[in-house]
Amino acid sequence: AIDLAKARGATVIAVAGGPEKLQVCKDVGADFTVDYRATPDFVDEVREISGGGVDVCYEVVGGDTFQHARRCMGWDGRLLIIGFAGGTIPDSPMNHALLKNYSIVGVHWGASIQRDPSSLGRQLDELTQLADAGKISPAMYPPFAFEDAKQAFDDLAHRKTTGKVVVEL
Repeated sequence: AIDLAKARGATVIAVAGGPEKLQVCKDVGADFTVDYRATPDFVDEVREISGGGVDVCYEVVGGDTFQHARRCMGWDGRLLIIGFAGGTIPDSPMNHALLKNYSIVGVHWGASIQRDPSSLGRQLDELTQLADAGKISPAMYPPFAFEDAKQAFDDLAHRKTTGKVVVEL
């Protein structure tokens, strides 16, 4: 997500947990990083960096993280709900979205492709052009041998990985 945002000219504030994950964010282009382990209520820090609130938030965790993320929104922003990796689907006070005039947008890529299969080709063409231009490159975790597939899943479950995880066949 960071490299896609940078390819579109965005200033990126990445919120992640721990120095290793923050470094990965910096390596793929984040302009600013905030460690939610050091600053669990990261709202003030993000609002200060952004000059009052963010235009777009890519939210994948849910739960308490969503509650903090929505408070980071700037006027007329877009809060993109990508998933609930933290395991908790949050409730949202709609008055907050109304008062700050921001939209909460669900992004379900798989369902989107099923409903409009022709969009897949357009999306892949755009991604290929960005990759060919060197503007995006997926962050990759060191690959696992097939025999170590269980370890790959354990590492994912315990949040030890960063980037894409590959099990080689």
